[in-house]
Amino acid sequence: MPKSRTLPSRSKAHVLQAYRSRGRANRNLWLVYSEKTKRDWILGSDRHLVHWVKFLEVNPNVRSFAIEPEGIQVPREADRPAKNVDATAELRNGEHEHHVLDLSATFRQENSSGILADYPSDVGLRIFSESDLFPLGAEAMRWLKLINYCAAIRNEDHKEATIACIATMRKLDGGTLGQVLDVLPNFDSQIVIGVFSRMVIQNDIAVDLSSASFSLVSEWTWRCAA
Repeated sequence: MPKSRTLPSRSKAHVLQAYRSRGRANRNLWLVYSEKTKRDWILGSDRHLVHWVKFLEVNPNVRSFAIEPEGIQVPREADRPAKNVDATAELRNGEHEHHVLDLSATFRQENSSGILADYPSDVGLRIFSESDLFPLGAEAMRWLKLINYCAAIRNEDHKEATIACIATMRKLDGGTLGQVLDVLPNFDSQIVIGVFSRMVIQNDIAVDLSSASFSLVSEWTWRCAA
């Protein structure tokens, strides 16, 4: 029997709870699957979606992350209250970052290093303004297509297709998604695209969607995962 593609009841309950807790807020609510963390996340607005896509899920420098972790705040200062961070990120070099979406411009960076006064010196703090996120909206939507292919094969190994994809892309070292499919005609094309997309998130291959949608002519290059 094929695996169910419907939303798990636990996720449905979490979405309903998040929706009710927003009160009358006029914002979109997103339920997304993250290949990088192997789980679903609830995002409270379109801006949070853009931040998650570009600065967490498809960011090759980020190894893992958490959305709205409990008990982590940007400290209170004279001209602003304390605020929960919107995300934490573990970088591939072992460092950690806290992310704050500063959409109301009530926060500021105190110096060129981007660290607020009284903030832990061993943790980087990144503050994202409206001007940082708005220009990336169209690109984030392009990345969602690739991310959705990962979600379509979530919790499925597809070992043979994965091994074949790795061998093919190592040999080619670069090319287009269509070329990969041409070399692997014995595999379901949707599975191959899912494995390909998974390898992008896992940092095995690089894809640039800054100016073009994800398609068979999308170009990729092989790179060893860090």
